[in-house]
Amino acid sequence: MQVYVKIKALGKRRDVLPPRPYELPEGIASLRQLLTAFVGAEVARFNGKDTEAPLLSCLSAEEIDARAASGKVGFGRLWSDRKADRAKAAETAVRAFQDGLVRVLMDEAELTELDAPLEVREGAVFTFVRLTFLAGRMW
Repeated sequence: MQVYVKIKALGKRRDVLPPRPYELPEGIASLRQLLTAFVGAEVARFNGKDTEAPLLSCLSAEEIDARAASGKVGFGRLWSDRKADRAKAAETAVRAFQDGLVRVLMDEAELTELDAPLEVREGAVFTFVRLTFLAGRMW
């Protein structure tokens, strides 16, 4: 089933990332399973990136504009050949939710319980709100 994900940060009017489609497996019944599925998709995407730099790489004006709109202009090169661990990344995401660093909304309703029953429908929009502005230095 296809759903969409938006990422927001408090204090900013625009989304951090534009809505991105994700293909989720059937049978997701809780927020914990949903977070694990999203993290698994992102880990697979990250681990699939190539660490080898092309011999000649340059960006067109359109590519620069598109990447500037997303907030980072770069060539997408990874400087480390380490792969992400799916289980550890999922555990970190669940812990971030439990610690209150992330809020999750399905369409316009906030999801507050990790193991409460959840009905995910085709085309649902999930919004992840990062609350990390509460962490860090005070000045």
